[in-house]
Amino acid sequence: SPDATAEDIVSPGHIFPLICSPGGVQERPAAAEAAIELTRRAGCGDAAVICSIMRDDGEMARPGDIADLVERFGLEIADIGELLDEGAETEAVNG
Repeated sequence: SPDATAEDIVSPGHIFPLICSPGGVQERPAAAEAAIELTRRAGCGDAAVICSIMRDDGEMARPGDIADLVERFGLEIADIGELLDEGAETEAVNG
C-alpha cells in the first residue's frame, strides 16, 4: 500500500530495507534493482520484497540448488541479465 508505514511491518523477523540505485538494473545489476524493475513493469509501483533461499548448510542457494523446488511448484526463474537485455532493446527502440 502506498500509505504503509514502518509500523505495518510484522515482527519477529529480519527486515533490511534497501534503497535502489536511481538508474535501476542498468546502473547496478543487483537483486533489489531487479525486483523494483519487475514491479514497475507489472504496474505495481516502486516497492518489492526479496528473500534468499538458504541451503541446509546455511549458504545462499544458487539456481542449481533449487531446481527441484522450481519444478515441484512450477516456478519461473528470472535472471538479471534478461532485464538488462530487455532494457537495452527498449533504449535502442526509444532512442
